[in-house]
Amino acid sequence: MCMLLECLTFCGQIIHCRPAAQMGWLRLDATGKHPAAGSCLESPEPFRFRVLHFFSVSGKLRGVLGRVEQFSHPFDSLFVVAATGDGGPFGFEKHLCRRWDIEVGEGPVLGEGWPRIELISRVHTGFGVLASSDAVLDLALGLSEQDFSSQSLLDEVGGSERRAFAQTLK
Repeated sequence: MCMLLECLTFCGQIIHCRPAAQMGWLRLDATGKHPAAGSCLESPEPFRFRVLHFFSVSGKLRGVLGRVEQFSHPFDSLFVVAATGDGGPFGFEKHLCRRWDIEVGEGPVLGEGWPRIELISRVHTGFGVLASSDAVLDLALGLSEQDFSSQSLLDEVGGSERRAFAQTLK
């Protein structure tokens, strides 16, 4: 339930988020602990955010704080708090976490340990996958890491380009 220390090299960099379509997103009520009435939302379109810093809980690197930088996206300029789900260690290029707990809102970000976004107006919460690029997301969500070792499977699903890219993830 932690992140690889190599993730720290992404501070100041752009991370790509692919919201989980099968798990709905919600708008939180004024307490920040419960869904607001009628708050079930469609999963947002994928978005990008700049990493501002990371946070640790009980001495383990557990999450990232950032700000969306994507003009024309509904989340543009909002804050992001994302924490890893079960398992790990996770990274942004290898060993992707398949279920980040994500909050997006106007901020500011509050709290020691598990940070939260202050409820100034709207806070959306849901799940997603984070990675260093859309290409890493496409490959990781299309194939599991065990599949990367199978040359014939890689040939079936995308040929030489996909195989070459998969080799860079090992």
